[in-house]
Amino acid sequence: MRLPILALLIAAGCAAPDASSTAQPDLRFAVIDDSTHADDMAHADLAAPPPPSKWVTGYYAGYASATYPVGSIYWDGLTHLAVAFFTPKSDGTLDTALYQSSASTGLALAKQLVDAAHAHGKKAIISIGGASSRSTWVAATSSASLATFTASLVALLQDPGFDGIDLDWEPVETADGPLLKALLDGLRAAAPTAILTMPVYPLNTNALPDLSLYVPLAADLDQMNVMTYGMAGAYTGWKSWHSSALHQSSTAAPMSVQGSVEGYVAAGIDRSKLGVGAGAYGLCYTSPVTGPLQALGTATVKASVTYASIVEGYTGLSGAVKAYDTVARVPYLSFATDSAPTTTASKCRYITYEDPQSLTDKAAFVKSEGYGGVIVWTINHGYLPSAAVGQRDPLLAALKTGLLD
Repeated sequence: MRLPILALLIAAGCAAPDASSTAQPDLRFAVIDDSTHADDMAHADLAAPPPPSKWVTGYYAGYASATYPVGSIYWDGLTHLAVAFFTPKSDGTLDTALYQSSASTGLALAKQLVDAAHAHGKKAIISIGGASSRSTWVAATSSASLATFTASLVALLQDPGFDGIDLDWEPVETADGPLLKALLDGLRAAAPTAILTMPVYPLNTNALPDLSLYVPLAADLDQMNVMTYGMAGAYTGWKSWHSSALHQSSTAAPMSVQGSVEGYVAAGIDRSKLGVGAGAYGLCYTSPVTGPLQALGTATVKASVTYASIVEGYTGLSGAVKAYDTVARVPYLSFATDSAPTTTASKCRYITYEDPQSLTDKAAFVKSEGYGGVIVWTINHGYLPSAAVGQRDPLLAALKTGLLD
């Protein structure tokens, strides 16, 4: 889940970032912080209140657990907690370390998160995979390993008691369709009440791919969430753009939330199963770019920066100008000179990110267009520990008000 966009969906001729190992924090969705049980499921279902009509699925990154203590999670802004990532092994077993010191400590963190979610009447799902994980997915779903892999996943529904499974297979290639379908069918047969979700790539409207392989998969899924963040970059033929624009108006900035979900609907996916993505981070452009839809020149996207770092560092800098793009429906920061809050932070001239207003607009779009909900990558990086109590999760608070209330 790589800075700043997905290689398969970039316009022809655009260079893609290097893929990182799945053993490391995932920079498609993770960010660099520049500031320095079947029975359990049945009982939980009986006790839980009716779910809201829309979902907010927040990803909790194990590698950022220190930045967001389990006891601080803002549960009112969530319907589902996705714990990232357990990773497949070629023999069908799982790496369960969750970026902790060992498999046992990873499972202990998972159990803590599951218990906290259930105590607050929320669903907990385990996210499997991450960026550049395709090779291990293919091996784990081979005929030799599929039965073991299915059993490994189903075991998580019993201990530590997850309610569902998020299949973060990246990238999905056309040949993977039958493997995914066999896995989903096996999971549905073994755990018919489990929540099954899958994140999918956003779309470049200049080069729409064939999405037909997702239609049979959607029948087995409860949520198909489009990862509509990080949708910008210093690519050949592009202009500067927003990380998560709701709407687009230029072929030189060919990615948006609307364009992406409409592509999946056109391919035959029920819009009520489709979610859109919100990123708790921003992209930092270097000089000479100072805003959206500008010629790139020598500019690069230097880093991704957490929402917390943006709010607590960059917005307070002398000369920082915040604007709101009323077409794309997202904010951005502009600087007259290369600017950073500390000597170790990335120096930026333009930061594209999301804020409570953009998430309010995104929630209104989801409701008015009949989509299913929103995913947030990651809730760890949207947490403001220095803010007043009750104001530390402004992104989730905006989604609560705009989508769940």
